[in-house]
Order: sequence, then C-alpha cells, then structure tokens
Amino acid sequence: MEDYKLKVKLLIVDDNRELADILGEYLEEKGKFEIVARAENGLEALRYIRSTDIDLVILDLIMPKLDGIGVLEELSAMKLSKRPKIVVLSAVGSEEYTKKALSLGADYYILKPFDIEVFANRMIQLFDEEYAFEAEKQTAASLENPSSSVVSLELEISQFLRELGAPVNNMGYTYLKEAIEMAINDMTVLSGITKIIYPSIAEKFNTTESRVERSIRHVIEVLSTRNNTELWRKLFINTVANNKEKPTNGEFIGVVADAVRLKLKNRN
Repeated sequence: MEDYKLKVKLLIVDDNRELADILGEYLEEKGKFEIVARAENGLEALRYIRSTDIDLVILDLIMPKLDGIGVLEELSAMKLSKRPKIVVLSAVGSEEYTKKALSLGADYYILKPFDIEVFANRMIQLFDEEYAFEAEKQTAASLENPSSSVVSLELEISQFLRELGAPVNNMGYTYLKEAIEMAINDMTVLSGITKIIYPSIAEKFNTTESRVERSIRHVIEVLSTRNNTELWRKLFINTVANNKEKPTNGEFIGVVADAVRLKLKNRN
C-alpha cells in the first residue's frame, strides 16, 4: 500500500450497501482515500456535499428519492466553493445517459460490472497526474531488463504525450496511449481506426467504441487549444498550414506514432 500524505476525501452514494462497503474498503486499502461518508439516496448525498469537505463522489445512477442524474442537475445549479469530482457508476450503457451525465459535469462514467483494481487505479489517476507516469517508471525500474522493448515503448509514449501537454488524469489519455502503441507496432491499423483500433481498446477497457473515440477526441481538442509548444507546431505544421483547427484522431495517432518510432530508432 502506498503512503499518501494527502488523502482524497470520498463520498460513496449507492443504495447497494454491500457494493458501497466493498468499494470503500478497497479504496481505503490503497492508502490515498479517506471515506468521509456513505449515502443511500440522492437527497442524502446532496446534504453531505453541502456540509462536508469532499473531493470525490462515487455516484450510482439508479437510486431512490433522487437518482444520479437528479444529483448532477442539483450540483450544476449549486454555488459551491469547491466542486468535488464526480464518478458515475451505472449498469445502463445507453449513449443518452452517458451524454447527459457528462454534460451535467460528471468527470467519469463507468459501466457495471467493472474490474475493481482497474477502477481503483483510475480513481487515483483522477487526482494524481504523476501517478500513471511514475507507476510506469517504477515498473520499468523493477524489471531485470529495464530496456525491455515493451516497457520502453510505453514509457516513451507517455513522455511524448506529456511533452505535448496531454491531460493524463482521464481515460482519453489511456486510450490514446493504447492507440499509439497499436499504430507503432502495426501502422496498417490506421487504415481501420474505427474497425480495429476503437473496438480493440473498447474490449480491453470494457467500454464502447464511441466512448473511446470521444475520449481520444477530447484529449486532442485540449491539446489543440494549448498548441503553443514547439513540439506541437513541429509535429502538426501541416494542420496549421491548412488552416485546420486540429488534426483528426487518425492523423494525431499516426503522427505521434511515427515520431515515437523515430525517436526510439535514433536512440538505439
């Protein structure tokens, strides 16, 4: 268990008490989270959010008295000095519910059932941009052969995206890394981004292809608005020259894959 000095104050909102207890115990074992409250309905959750210093709310979508969407609607109208991050849990995978939750300010939407270890690591990443990157470095250092091609490739992709200014505390970053690694290993996948890349990533992370596409697009849009780095201008000079606001998902993945492959080749 990691020893985190600054704990993330957590509210779990779920009328399934058994699931709430399991999630709470597992997250606390990670050492980064402190469960400050549990609520079994939306109205109770809002009372805690108004009166308690909370960093993260894990919010079930289907609940009595006031459901998860109702909680999000109330929160969007509230003037809070500090708005907690909201992670929605749902057995409903419809596009309509997902869009509604995200449009109301949810930071993350997770479909049940899910892998609890993957879930815990995603929660840590929401609050610690260094976590994923440091974990990769620690993994590399712990191996007998730190120059292992797989570890080296994953780490190089992470470093490259960070140099571009990519927001690493969301799933789009994770999906983007996967897509770039796929393209580096086999550039032909770029000709089938919707038939090969998105489906493969969706299956690996138990999500939908459209969510993968949107999450990657979001990261690229963020980078496009920040496109003030020399590396960005160097890589995407054609995009700027053609007066395009931003590269497509396929263009971005292909350009970065080429750049990382060349960097590794020159290093070796």
